[in-house]
Amino acid sequence: MMENDDRLIEQFFAENKHEIADNGFSKRVIQALPEHRNHSVKVLNAITIAACIILFTLADGWQIVWGNLQGFFIAAIKTGAVEIEPMALIASGVVLVGLLYSKIMSMEY
Repeated sequence: MMENDDRLIEQFFAENKHEIADNGFSKRVIQALPEHRNHSVKVLNAITIAACIILFTLADGWQIVWGNLQGFFIAAIKTGAVEIEPMALIASGVVLVGLLYSKIMSMEY
């Protein structure tokens, strides 16, 4: 029943499709829009990133991250839950760094 309704709707719109002449209207509207300025957002992002890096450094963040990773892997190995392949670990790290980089580069300012 639903598929039949969908086909009827598509057929109706296909038969009653009317093109409306643009005559440059869209181009004029785009040109009339105000220029996109977000300088304050760029400055706020830069300040936030700098503050995060400073706080991470002051809190000895790498030492905390490294200690947690060591504890996790030592516990996993002791329980026999995981056999760690160094190449798999390196590949995972490269993929994560690549994803982080692409996410950062895709952000619009």
